[in-house]
Amino acid sequence: MVKRKHRIKILALIAGLLLCGFLFLMNQMQSAATDYGDKSVVYKYELTDFLKIADLDAEESSQILLPRLSGVLTAGDEKTIFDTLGFSRLYEEKEDTGDKAPLTRQQWCADYEKLIKGLGRDDIQTITIQYQGAVPGEDRIITDSGNYNTTLPEDFWIYGNTYVVYASDNDIYGVKEEKDTGEKEEKKVSEQAVQLLPEKVNVLLTNDNGQKPYRKSFEVLCKSKCTLKAGEKSKTFKKGTRFTAKNLEKYFGDGVTSVTLTPEKNRTLYMKCADTGKWSDPYRGTVEIHKNKSGWWIVNTVSTEEYLYGVVPGEMPESFETEALKAQAVCARTFVCASVSGDKYKSYGADVDDSVNSQVYNKNGENKKTTQAVDATKGMILTEKDKETAADIYYFSSSCGFTSGLEAWGQTDKAPSYLKSVTTLVKSQKVKDWDKFLKETDLKAYDSHSRYFRWKAYVTLPDGYSISIAKRESSGVVTDLVYKKGKKTRHVKTENKIRQDLGKYMVKITDARGKTQTNITMLPSAFFTIEKEKGQSYVLYGGGYGHGIGMSQYGADGMASRGSTYKEILEYYFPGITLTKSS
Repeated sequence: MVKRKHRIKILALIAGLLLCGFLFLMNQMQSAATDYGDKSVVYKYELTDFLKIADLDAEESSQILLPRLSGVLTAGDEKTIFDTLGFSRLYEEKEDTGDKAPLTRQQWCADYEKLIKGLGRDDIQTITIQYQGAVPGEDRIITDSGNYNTTLPEDFWIYGNTYVVYASDNDIYGVKEEKDTGEKEEKKVSEQAVQLLPEKVNVLLTNDNGQKPYRKSFEVLCKSKCTLKAGEKSKTFKKGTRFTAKNLEKYFGDGVTSVTLTPEKNRTLYMKCADTGKWSDPYRGTVEIHKNKSGWWIVNTVSTEEYLYGVVPGEMPESFETEALKAQAVCARTFVCASVSGDKYKSYGADVDDSVNSQVYNKNGENKKTTQAVDATKGMILTEKDKETAADIYYFSSSCGFTSGLEAWGQTDKAPSYLKSVTTLVKSQKVKDWDKFLKETDLKAYDSHSRYFRWKAYVTLPDGYSISIAKRESSGVVTDLVYKKGKKTRHVKTENKIRQDLGKYMVKITDARGKTQTNITMLPSAFFTIEKEKGQSYVLYGGGYGHGIGMSQYGADGMASRGSTYKEILEYYFPGITLTKSS
C-alpha cells in the first residue's frame, strides 16, 4: 500500500513537471511570437548591442545586467542599467513614470544618446541601412551599406526595411528607428525575380571529356537508391548501382531519346572522368543521359543556388577573402540569368556547360567557405540601372593594373556604361607610355599578388616574319596585331584571337615569381608590349591573365583584404550597376 502511494506521488510529480514545462514552452512561444513585431519598444536581447558602448561583450552583458532586466525594458530597467554603468545623474531631471512603466524606443534612445555623449564616443553615428539578409553562422547582417556585426537575431529584421542604427565602423550598437518600407520593395523585387532568376539550371557536362559534349561511353554511380525514368516507364535501383552506355542501351528506342536518374539522397551521383578515369565529386540534383546518332551526352539539372555551390569554388580559390567570394557568387548568379535565355546549348537541352565556355562547375567540389558566400548573397544579382534586365557580367583572373571594356572584343557600339576600363592600382595614375608601364614590376595594385600581374613571354616566329602592334585601346589592351613577311601583311584582331595566335609561337613564359612554364598554349592576356631580340625571337612584356573585361578576381580579393564589402567591389568594377534581391 505504501509503495502504491509512493508511485502515485511520483506520477503526480512527473505530471506536474510536464505541465510546467508545457506552460513554460507556451510562454516562450508567445514571447517569440510577439517580441519581434513591435519595434516601438526595446527588448532585453537588444541590450547586448547597446552595451558594447561600455565595453561589455555578450558574455559580460548576460552575466552582469541581462538577468536583472524585463523582457521589454521598463523605466526601472533603464535606471538599473545606468546605475550599474555609473550614470545615475542622467535620471536627476527625468519625469517619474513609475519603475514598471514600459519604455518606448524613443525614450530609451534619447537617454542612450546622452550616454554616448557622456562616454565621449564621437565615433558612434546614426546611419540608415536597408536590411538585405543575415550572414549564415555569423553575428552579421548584410545591408545596402555593407555588412555589420550585430547580435540581433535574424527574425528581428524584415528584408527590404530601412533602419536607423547607431554604428561605428562595421559594428551596430543598437536600432534607433525602423522605417517600414519592406513590403512594397519586396513585392517589386519578387516580381523582378520571376523574370530574371531561374529556379533550375541545366548543365551540359563536358569538363571530364575534354570539354566535348558527345561521348562514346560513360559511367555514372549512384551511392543511394536511384529511380530511372525512360519515357513512361520507371524503375528503382539499389544503392551503389553503376549506369553505363551498355546497360542503359535497352531503355532507348521507340521514341525514347533520354533517361533521367533521380537519386533518393542529394549529392550521391558520381561520374567517372573520361579523361583520367577518376571519380568526380558528387553532383546535386538529377542527371539526364541523352543519345542520338552523334553519341551520348549528359545534362545535370540542379537548383540555381545549388549550382552556384559548385561554380564559386571552381571559379575562385577558397583561400580568397569572404567578401571577394560573395562578389563572385553574385557575378555567377547574374551570369545564369543571361545564360538561360540563350540558344547556345539549347540543342542539348541545356542552359550552360560546366567549362570555361560558361562557368567552371563541380571541378573542385564544394567547400564550406564558398557555400556560405553563396548563402550570404542568396538571390542577389546585378541588374541594369532602372531596368528589369540582368546585367551582362564578365570576370577574369587578374589585370595588368587596368581592366578593359568591350573594346577588347571590338564591340564598342554594344558596350553598356558599366562595362568600361577601371584601374586596379591602389594609387590611381594615368598611363602615358604603355610600353614602359607594362615593364614596371614594383606597382601596387589590388591584384598585384597574382603571379600573372607581370609576365614575360618568349616567342619565336617562322623565318622571314615580324610582328608589331597595329592598335592599342586607351585601356591598354591590344586589339590589332600585324604580321609582316616582305610586302605581305596579316592582321589579327580582338584580344582572344591575338592571344590564341601568339600562343602558337610561344616557347616559354616567366611569371612575376620567376617561375617558367613551357606548356602554355595561349598568351595570358592582350595587355603586352613587344621587344625584338635576335633573329626571329621576341620578348613580350605583359600583365594580367584573362580577357580583362569586368571584375578582376584577384583584384576583388585585394579590395576585400583592405576592407571593401562585396557590394563596394561590384560597384567599383561595374559602376552604375544595381544590386537586386531575387527570391
